This record gives sequence, structure tokens and C-alpha cells, in this order.
Amino acid sequence: MTPASATIRLLIVDDHPVVRQGLVAMLSYQECIKVVAEAGTGKEAIESFEKHRPDVTLMDLALPDMSGVDAISAIRRTNPDARVIVLTTFGGDMRSLYALKAGALGYLLKDTGRIDLLDTIREVHKGRRRVPLEVAVDLAEHCSDEALTFREIEGPTCKTQRAGA
Repeated sequence: MTPASATIRLLIVDDHPVVRQGLVAMLSYQECIKVVAEAGTGKEAIESFEKHRPDVTLMDLALPDMSGVDAISAIRRTNPDARVIVLTTFGGDMRSLYALKAGALGYLLKDTGRIDLLDTIREVHKGRRRVPLEVAVDLAEHCSDEALTFREIEGPTCKTQRAGA
């Protein structure tokens, strides 16, 4: 991990190339952020993390080979200090709870504005948690839901729910 004043090295994980490319284009104008790698699957995310050791990882939850939660868990098993921000279309439901329990420090929806994204990257880089109010409120409502596994929430196939991810 680099000091707070240094450039933040970023890994972007999303199965949609246009989303990854858009994030890279938007973030490349920031002097304090450098995208060091991109990944389109959970396996690629784990390999890219090991190879590049980013300071912060932006992780989608819906990936073609495994869930983002599983990728977060795998990364944090060998790198407990890894700082991950979930960037997804899924609001504050049980998926967000599982992501935060897996070790994500931030949770953002893909309709988040540029300023909020940048602020979240900076805050998570400092080791702080960052969850928008609307996600936190929804999350609080789901905390008392009957315990379901991530697989039960995800449904029979990732592809069905990935359409909007």
C-alpha cells in the first residue's frame, strides 16, 4: 500500500469491457490515480491482484465465472489488507451484506457520480469504510432477513441477473 499522499494504484474488475474502458478513461485524468490493471472475470481479478498488488480494487458483483463476493474473499484470504470497493447495480440487499462481510470497505452503485467515486476511492485508500446512505438504509432493512446463502440470493444462474450488472 502506498502512502495517502502518493498515487493510488487501482485494479478495475467488471465483465463489461465498455464499463472498464469508461472507468479507465474517466480516472486517467486524475493525477492521484493510476489504473494498473483491468479484469473481466473473478479468476482474472485474483491473478491481477497478485501480479499488480493494487492499493484499491473496484469490483463488480456479477462476474461470469464466480461472484464478486467470492473474488473478494479469495483476494483477502491471501491479502487481508486488500482494499476493495464494490461497484455494482445491486442496491443494499443481502448481496451488499455479503460483500461487506467478505471484506469490501466500500460499496457504490453504478449510477454514482464521478465525484462520489473519486471520494470513495480516496477514503477506502485511507482504510475507511464508505457506503452511501441509500444503500445503508436498504442494507439495514435486510439485516433481519432470514439468512440465505449468497448462492440462494444470486439465483440459479448468474447470467439471468447479470443483464443489469
